[in-house]
Amino acid sequence: MLTCPACGRQYPPPTRFCAVDGTPLVAPAAAPAAQAAAPASVVPWIVIGVLGLALIVLAAVVLLREPAPAAPSVVVAPATPAVAVPPVGPVTSEPAPPPEPAPQFAPTADLRVVSTPNDGFLSIRSAPDGGGSRLDRMLDGETVAVLSCGPARVVDGDPGHWCRVRRQGGQTGWAYDAYLFPAD
Repeated sequence: MLTCPACGRQYPPPTRFCAVDGTPLVAPAAAPAAQAAAPASVVPWIVIGVLGLALIVLAAVVLLREPAPAAPSVVVAPATPAVAVPPVGPVTSEPAPPPEPAPQFAPTADLRVVSTPNDGFLSIRSAPDGGGSRLDRMLDGETVAVLSCGPARVVDGDPGHWCRVRRQGGQTGWAYDAYLFPAD
């Protein structure tokens, strides 16, 4: 009998090729032997390798795990006896004077009206440049008093000056006067 080395089928002589895949047939002595089982000495090494890999994974999980949050500690201050504090100044039954009204614009102040093309507001800033922190937003139509102005500059393509302004409520800051127009 002749054997196909590819599929292992056996054929009687005079057949020379495998009917399944066309591989030339060989005599049984030349047929490849079945895969031999792994020698017994290799098996323990495979087991040791698998156990070692499991140990490495376990160590990585333990080391990379976030620590549990610590319980908050509570500190109790010792009790202090209550002490009566006498009132400061004379005690009268007269009502307190009313608070002073917010400063209004002086009649001679340079009054301007906020008018922006797109935003609907103009920032009032802590410093005379766009990097100053925004203190508030002045809405279009709000009237402000210009106290002083710095040198001419161009910001976002608009020529103007950074001016120190005061709002009706008394807040002062810096605004770019390209969006401040004379009040009527």
